[in-house]
Amino acid sequence: MDVSSKRITWLCGTSTEYTTCNDGTTYVRVFHSTYSREITWLCYNNQ
Repeated sequence: MDVSSKRITWLCGTSTEYTTCNDGTTYVRVFHSTYSREITWLCYNNQ
């Protein structure tokens, strides 16, 4: 997904969660495990 901020926020139930990518991040790929709550964030600069 294209992003305009290096800080990504999402809701997990009633809890607000976040992750922070490197400066200059413009694109993020997100993978959620089928077997656990693990989320993998891959941050890119597509410029």
